Amino acid sequence: MNHTFVPDVWYHFCFVVVGTSWAVYVNGQPDQKGDLEEREIFLNGSLVLGQETDLLEGGFQEQQSFSGLVTGFNLFRRALKPIEVASLAACSEGADEGDLVGWSSAQWVLRGPVEEVDVSRVDYCTKRARMTVFPERRSQTDAIRWCEKLKSKMALPKDAEENALLYHISEPFAGVCQPPNHAKGFLWIAATDEGEEGRWTDFEDQPLNYTNFQDAPTSGTLDCASLLVPPYVEEWDDVKCGSLYKFCVACEEDEAAPLVLRMRGLCEQDEKAAWFTLQQRRGDRVLLKGFTKYLIYLEEESNKWHLYNMWINRTVATHQGQPGVYPLGVREWVINTSYEVCDKLEGSLVTLGLSACYDWEYSCKDGTCIDLEQRCDLRVDCPDNSDEIGCDKLVLPEDYLSQLTPPGSQVGGPLGVNLSISLHGFSEINVQDMKLTVDFTLLLSWYDMRLQYQNLKELDDINYVKPSAVWNPTIELTNADFPRVHKTTQVLTVSRDSDPEEDDPSRVCHDKVYEGKKNPLQLSHKMNAPFVCNMDLRMFPFDTQHCKLLLTLTSARVDFLDWRRLEVTYLGETFLTEYEVDAISIQRSSSSRNYSVAEVGVTFHRRFWSYVTSAYLPTVMLMLISYASLFCKRENVDLRVMMALTTLLVLYALYQQISEDLPKTAYTKAIDVWCFFAITIMFTQVIYHIILDLDIRMCTTLTRSQEADLATKDVWKSDEPLARIDLAFRILYVVVKFTFFLAYGCVIVVNVESR
Repeated sequence: MNHTFVPDVWYHFCFVVVGTSWAVYVNGQPDQKGDLEEREIFLNGSLVLGQETDLLEGGFQEQQSFSGLVTGFNLFRRALKPIEVASLAACSEGADEGDLVGWSSAQWVLRGPVEEVDVSRVDYCTKRARMTVFPERRSQTDAIRWCEKLKSKMALPKDAEENALLYHISEPFAGVCQPPNHAKGFLWIAATDEGEEGRWTDFEDQPLNYTNFQDAPTSGTLDCASLLVPPYVEEWDDVKCGSLYKFCVACEEDEAAPLVLRMRGLCEQDEKAAWFTLQQRRGDRVLLKGFTKYLIYLEEESNKWHLYNMWINRTVATHQGQPGVYPLGVREWVINTSYEVCDKLEGSLVTLGLSACYDWEYSCKDGTCIDLEQRCDLRVDCPDNSDEIGCDKLVLPEDYLSQLTPPGSQVGGPLGVNLSISLHGFSEINVQDMKLTVDFTLLLSWYDMRLQYQNLKELDDINYVKPSAVWNPTIELTNADFPRVHKTTQVLTVSRDSDPEEDDPSRVCHDKVYEGKKNPLQLSHKMNAPFVCNMDLRMFPFDTQHCKLLLTLTSARVDFLDWRRLEVTYLGETFLTEYEVDAISIQRSSSSRNYSVAEVGVTFHRRFWSYVTSAYLPTVMLMLISYASLFCKRENVDLRVMMALTTLLVLYALYQQISEDLPKTAYTKAIDVWCFFAITIMFTQVIYHIILDLDIRMCTTLTRSQEADLATKDVWKSDEPLARIDLAFRILYVVVKFTFFLAYGCVIVVNVESR
């Protein structure tokens, strides 16, 4: 059963067995069920209650005995129905006793320190609120907070019977609880008419069905209630709220969830040995009674709290308190015995924490409870700020060596490091120097099973760890231009990937603890680095470039340290000024046998349309202009030569301008082939015009000597051979250019399509 059964609280249990099936009922409600193996129960045996038996009628041990009250034990020959179980738990009239063993009819033999006491049916059949009186004067606000700290609420009688009970248990303290500045009141009652005069409600604004005021309240400024001192028996009076008056308070526990105080730091194997509940006899101060062997009580003369072990009848630790202050929260205790508390010697100090906090809550230093997720969340939630103290995420073992590489997940194997690279963009692609400048963020993650962490949050940025405190890998950018590498400060955090480990009550602070083997460390830092990229410009400007970023783990050799999971993400723009980013990849590299190397591949396609408009189209235009010179009159040789020569010079200047932005290479680039062809065509045209001019001059001289008398004859029009040559050259240039354009275009198209 996964229950907390609080001392001094009555519980009804029923165990039902049918064949090989069993079921357990707690307070009349089904709790658990299961199966058991068949077995035989011999007759003429003995039935032992309250003691585990290791032998037949023997083998008793004190630590295996029941401490408490037992009544109404019955054994039936048949399996009870659920409605019958509920009837027994509710103490219904007419419920049958056991026909095999009946509680009132059976003859019981008492052995050992066992006493028979009279218990009224009302005591265990009636559910009453447990109220505890704290005889220290507090303001109304402090009284409410005190009860909340104990997972209770300020007492508020719901009927005359509860009102009489409250008066009965608090009346012995009337003398110490009545303040000097009030004539009749001594105990706060959780009632108020602050919302509407005369309409009395609880603190949640629910109207009261019962009040017992001495007189009808008339003052509009008296909005709270108190119990009156004798001789005003069980009567209430309205009083002023706030801090003017200080009365005592009675805290009322929740019937469904009785108060349990837990002490941390006792180092007990049985967790419930450090659990306590409030116990108070009428007129006495509060005791903290343990579930098993401990008792905490106040020695009023010295104002010293004692942690008393009832099994050895000795005080094992003491705490020097202050008047009216209970040992709730984190306190220093002095050890009175050796090796009884966390194996500490007598006279030494031990820090213990006592609070009513649940398993999912954190106890502040003053005993206030907050949600465990609020511990170390960068917001102050405790009244004493203790939830933001001691928030180091790292728990280092004493023998930790930060210079040693953590062991791998496999025995004798290397530690696996995960690499995640986020490429933010390319700040420069320098074709001249063949370097690629990259803005990127490195995120390395690994498990260090030697470590523990505490109070991790979902947001990794909060889980900061000082990098110098633990081992972390070193990365070398193998093909980077190191003088120009810029790095930001490394940030080391822990990623919360698992649930916390089971709570250890021997730790004073209830911190969530996480194992290093389940929650990875993450080292991140941003970089800007130029990487050497061996660019192939043969197809420029229709080229595709493949660059590599080499990252080497240099903290240890590959036998101790290796890449495990590699990831790369590109976050920048796809279309750059001159390039288009095509593919990003990452893989392990075999470039080094001694160290693990990761290779990030980046593929670029040059955006060539700007070169088409700035280089190719002007070149075509110049070739057309140069070709147009063939259609000028042959007698205008100077014009022909000037046109061809001018276009040749312009084209050469354009080619020079393009070449200046490119590195000098031993191979010829596509733009070189294009420009060389254009220059060659234009150069041949210039030569052709010059040769044509010489032929014309020779023909003109010959004609003039033979026909001097025909001075007006047009030798140009009669020069039919030259006209045929001119036409042939025009056709030849068209064929050559078309053939070249077709071949060049096919090569370029094939290259572009193959990207």
